[in-house]
Amino acid sequence: SPVEGRVIYGEIDRGRWATADTMKGNLRKGGSISANQVIYTVVPKGFHSFMHIDIPEKERGVLSMGQIGSVTFSAYPDLLYPCELKGISPVFVKDGFFAGVVEIGQAPPEAKGMAIAHGMAAKARLVVLTEADVVAVPSTTVFADEDDPQSKHVWLVTADAEPKKHPVETGLASASRTHIKAGLKPGDQILLAKPE
Repeated sequence: SPVEGRVIYGEIDRGRWATADTMKGNLRKGGSISANQVIYTVVPKGFHSFMHIDIPEKERGVLSMGQIGSVTFSAYPDLLYPCELKGISPVFVKDGFFAGVVEIGQAPPEAKGMAIAHGMAAKARLVVLTEADVVAVPSTTVFADEDDPQSKHVWLVTADAEPKKHPVETGLASASRTHIKAGLKPGDQILLAKPE
């Protein structure tokens, strides 16, 4: 092999060993290999700095190249590795998901001796907004007007305990949080669900 590394049976597909179990069964006495089938993959030695991620369609609109964040590996849940978004596929890679690639930075000092290997499970968190004094609310508390879907509102809790429909201007939004650019201030209380 022109690459020094470790040989693992099967083909790796976006960080997952897609055919490893199948190839173990094929590479035995009486087994068979199909034409153009990947028999094994050589994993290069050294630190593996790129990770494939699945980007839900509902999160695609708030992501762009160069956004930074952190990666947490399932094997080391208390360690945060810095990362940067380096690529987003122009089309879906599976139903409801785009493909993304993040570059993982240097391991934190406390990660000494904790090896990272191809195929390990991890989660990436990317910073989509950096701004002082941001007001953000759960996305499920922001509603669209029936006559004008572009107009948003929340249900504000008033002094007499009667909820009031209150217009807001929204910014970036994800499945969990929505940035309120105008219409609310820290300390305001809103309903978590539309009143009956």
